[in-house]
Amino acid sequence: MKKKKTKLILGVGGLVSGLLNGLLGTGGGILAIPAFRMAGYQQRYAQANASVFMLAMSVVSAAVLLFSGERLDWASALPVAAAGIPGAAAGALLLNKLSNRVLQLIFSLLILASGVRILF
Repeated sequence: MKKKKTKLILGVGGLVSGLLNGLLGTGGGILAIPAFRMAGYQQRYAQANASVFMLAMSVVSAAVLLFSGERLDWASALPVAAAGIPGAAAGALLLNKLSNRVLQLIFSLLILASGVRILF
């Protein structure tokens, strides 16, 4: 029974996360990480799995937009991506150094700060 519940949690979490990513361009990870946690994953594994999941969702979202005729502002997107690559590598290395509790705190504060920023 636990395997079925885990698959259901991850399936629903994946569906809603993918929808948010396609609709908003972000937000999928905010739901994917808690879905992995509810399925029993430690924080660090939830975050690592969510990164792989979000990569796939981002590629699909970008492909759908490009093939539907949308244009991207490559002049803006490429510098952000280039700067983000070393940041992502550093973050992945740091992920293994921090405790699950510290990772939960950082993730929670980021969500809180994002919500406040969007509202005000």
